[in-house]
Amino acid sequence: ISTWHALRIPLFWACVLIYFSFILGLYSISFWMPQIIETRITNDKILIGWLSAIPWMTAAVAMYLFGKNSDRTGDRRWHLGLAGITGGISFFLAGIFGQVPELLILFLSISTAMVLCTISAFWSLPSAILSGTAAAAGIALINSIANLGGYISPELFAWLKNHYGLSAGLWAAATGMLTGGLLTIFIWRDKTSTKYESTIGAKPND
Repeated sequence: ISTWHALRIPLFWACVLIYFSFILGLYSISFWMPQIIETRITNDKILIGWLSAIPWMTAAVAMYLFGKNSDRTGDRRWHLGLAGITGGISFFLAGIFGQVPELLILFLSISTAMVLCTISAFWSLPSAILSGTAAAAGIALINSIANLGGYISPELFAWLKNHYGLSAGLWAAATGMLTGGLLTIFIWRDKTSTKYESTIGAKPND
């Protein structure tokens, strides 16, 4: 299959949108976590550093367990989808209960863990529908387009924070994660994936 054939596969563009949605969550947490903690918990720079480390350490453990269970069961769709939804809910709750330090760190930890689990597991999706030279070009294109979220997310978060408060930025990240999770579950059907895999295996003239 050629790259142009890949561009005509609806699931290819679903991959772009799913990854874009997860990138919104990733860059929200990676750019803004220290300031979230500074705004809601403490101005002590050293303490901010220590508290910021908790979500990332939680994510390291979660990624290992998430990947291990996904490999053991062979399931990608539900793991990825539920991780996105869980991350979205956690971002949303962080915005609601952010005034309580313990709850803020808890929800930021869950959000960070789910963000990194989705980012690490996502690439199993395009690999299921792309093969040969189209895989390399298609994955690069997905990455290039979806990573526009890396520019949009911090700017959107900043604008929402300045105009509507910190919680609004967290809710925007929640929307991104929920969108990615729900799209994965409701669009990425096993039977549809199999259909496109068989199409990809065919010659252009078939």
